[in-house]
Amino acid sequence: MVKYINRIVGKDAIRLNKMMTSFIEHESIVTTQKHAKRVAERFEQLVNTAKRQGVTPTAYRVYQKTLNDLPNSVKKINETLVPRYQSRNGGYVRMLRLEPRLGDNAPQAVVEMVDGNKEYKFWMTARVVARLRQQGENLDQKTKAQVKQVTQGSTEKAVQFEEAVKEMTERFYPNADKIGGSRPLAKKQRSNGKGYKQCPPPKML
Repeated sequence: MVKYINRIVGKDAIRLNKMMTSFIEHESIVTTQKHAKRVAERFEQLVNTAKRQGVTPTAYRVYQKTLNDLPNSVKKINETLVPRYQSRNGGYVRMLRLEPRLGDNAPQAVVEMVDGNKEYKFWMTARVVARLRQQGENLDQKTKAQVKQVTQGSTEKAVQFEEAVKEMTERFYPNADKIGGSRPLAKKQRSNGKGYKQCPPPKML
């Protein structure tokens, strides 16, 4: 474990530690596919270390090399995530491919914890809302219903959803003038007969 951590040094290590801390706090993150794979691998190792060693000095040294917000992150790993995944031997996260980011065309992905508080539908709904807002369009009834469903009437969920919309806007629709007038929901070529493409099922990395 320590050997793996030491292979990523300098700015890459700092960036990865920030992403890991954010991932543990929010249970999901949108990033490039390269970083998504690193986060997934690192998280699997962290949970396995916590399941075997808890908060022993050896385990704590691993946490120090991997996380920024140690007290809160270590507490959540050991008190929330270890019990959640106690019956699993791995497979604690899933990665979902997104289309490339505008500008640099970098492949994007969502990394989310299995049985976590955010799912594929949450991110895709946030992306639809981000696009509509950038186009200056109102939400249709179906999208409003989806927003209500993913936020579950919770103020905390609503705040998280707005943060997700902001993140999707920054990553995929930073320039409103480059967005077409149509409303494609995804790359799937099958039409549902209503003038836009249907959202495909998640593509697992």
